[in-house]
Order: sequence, then structure tokens, then C-alpha cells
Amino acid sequence: MKKRYIFLTVAGLTVAAGAGAIAYNVITTQKQMKGYDKKVSFKGETVKFENVFDYASYAVNYSGLHVDFTNATLKNNMGQLAIFGNLSGIDIVVPKNWRVIANGVNHGSGINNGCANLLSDDQPVLFITYNMKLSGLNIRAEGEEVIKIDEQ
Repeated sequence: MKKRYIFLTVAGLTVAAGAGAIAYNVITTQKQMKGYDKKVSFKGETVKFENVFDYASYAVNYSGLHVDFTNATLKNNMGQLAIFGNLSGIDIVVPKNWRVIANGVNHGSGINNGCANLLSDDQPVLFITYNMKLSGLNIRAEGEEVIKIDEQ
């Protein structure tokens, strides 16, 4: 009988510790998301910019985000995008003549910038600042396919 109470106590403490860790993670993530203009959680979303773009910020939590700049122009040939991703996938598509400079914090995430090469001096430049946690960020020019990994 004594072993049963010890087991139940240990199991209860384990559950309480796990719930506390989850609550801490949720509170920490919510604090990090506060500084962003748009927030996407637990759903997929597509955003299309079709006018002159200057600045935007998105926080994505347990979700997917597709950002399409193919019909946009950059104000004074420069724009800024701030991205936070937590257990999420983010795909950004830009026109072929744009250069993208992406810098940020990466915690166990995959970052792919297919638009990093400079083509000319007067080329439009999109600056992306990211904070990624266990997420994927794919930046590509229009017409390029999403990188697919063959499973075998």
C-alpha cells in the first residue's frame, strides 16, 4: 500500500512539473509576441502585399505563414520585415529582382535564403529580422519552388 502512495505522489509531482513547464513556455512566448503587429496562432495564413511596402511584423505560433511580395514595390527600394516563429513554418516569396538580407536568432530552426545574392547596385533590398524557435523560414524568389525533401 505504501508503494502505491509513493507512486501516486511521484506521478502527481511529474504532472505538476510538466504543467508548470508548459505554462512557463506559453507565458514566455506570449511576451515575445507582444512586440509584433500581427499575430498568427494555431492556423495557417496567407498575406499578400500588392502596394508600396515599407514595414511589417508578424509573430507566428504553432502555425504556418505564407507572405507574398510578388506584386509589391519597396518604398525607396528598401523594406523591413520582422518575423517571430515558434514551432511554425514561414514561406516568403519576393520578386526575382529583389535582394533579401536576413539576420536574427535561430534556436533549432532551419533558415533558407534563396535571395541573398546581390545582382546590381540599385536593386531593391528587403531586410528581414527573425527570431525562430524550432521553426522553418524559407525565403525564395517568385517562380522558384518550395524546397522539398524526398522521404525514403
